[in-house]
Amino acid sequence: QQRALDQRLVATREAANLMEHLMALPWDELSQNRASKLTLSAETQQRLPKAELRMDVSQQDGPPTTKQLVVQIGWQDRSGQRVEPLRLAAWRHRLVGGPSP
Repeated sequence: QQRALDQRLVATREAANLMEHLMALPWDELSQNRASKLTLSAETQQRLPKAELRMDVSQQDGPPTTKQLVVQIGWQDRSGQRVEPLRLAAWRHRLVGGPSP
C-alpha cells in the first residue's frame, strides 16, 4: 500500500510540474504539438514501471477563447497490472483587452 501511495505521489508531482510548464507558455505557443514534445523526467521513469505520458491541448472557441490542458500519467503496479492513470486538467483563458506591455 505504501509503495502504491508513493508511486501516486511521484505521478502527482510530475503532472503538476508538466502542467506548470504548459501554463507558463505564451498563448500562441500553447499547442498540442508543443505539449507532445514534453517527456517524463528520468526519476519518474525510474520510479514508475512502464510509465506512459499523455498530453492533450484543445481549444474551445469563446467567449472567452479557452484552451483545455490535460496531463495524464499511467504506469504498472508490482504485479504488472496497469493502474488507474493520474489525470490533471486545467483551463487557460485568452486575455482580451488586458494591459499593454
